Amino acid sequence: APGEERMPAVSPDGRRVAYIARRDRRIELRVLELEGGRDVAIVSDRAAGHPAWSPDGARIAFTTGTGTIGVWIVSADGGPPNLASRRHARPVWTPDGAELLLAELARPDPGYNGDPDRHPFRDGAGPAPAGARLWRIAAPRPVDGGLTELAYAAPADAEANGDVFDRLTARLTALYYSDPA
Repeated sequence: APGEERMPAVSPDGRRVAYIARRDRRIELRVLELEGGRDVAIVSDRAAGHPAWSPDGARIAFTTGTGTIGVWIVSADGGPPNLASRRHARPVWTPDGAELLLAELARPDPGYNGDPDRHPFRDGAGPAPAGARLWRIAAPRPVDGGLTELAYAAPADAEANGDVFDRLTARLTALYYSDPA
């Protein structure tokens, strides 16, 4: 499609690529399925950058440099992203998927300064700037992560059930069968 495409990240199974696309002044996080060519925008309401797949391939961490700056996590199938950190950083998952490592990114310039390459996420070619920081945070659990259904047997109370049945029968009789019409 017309526009700029950057920052590809291959899924752990090698079947999908998450990438950043610039289309009509919008920056989107997109996922391309390599077999079949299905290409879907999963985040289009914020300027995403630096996508990183979770080890199980179910989620993608990314950063934003405009709006609410931070590191976000979204399901690889789309849906609302969840804020993981307010740091402006490039995320990387640990191999067990329990934590994110964050490498500080420079804050974007507040406005246009005449630079023709004013994309908010430039690929840094040199070493990290002096004083750059690294952080480690626990990765938020996926929505409904660890969800289990609890089965229980409803207590049987024959006397209470009999009372309820008798009250219901008396009410129905009074409402519908007390008048011959």
